[in-house]
Amino acid sequence: MAMTMTLTANSDWMKIYLYATQLAFDNGIDLPSNIDDWSSKKLLNYIARTEKEYGKLSAIM
Repeated sequence: MAMTMTLTANSDWMKIYLYATQLAFDNGIDLPSNIDDWSSKKLLNYIARTEKEYGKLSAIM
């Protein structure tokens, strides 16, 4: 059974941050140096742009 992660505007910051960093890692993208200071909204926007270009994370088996 595969697991996927669902993010919403109400997800906590750490969950969003971990998803964003894993998405960047899986696609070989360098993260901005100040990503630790980003708001949840900015992280979600980053994720949306990155997923549009590279696709969503693969489900964890």
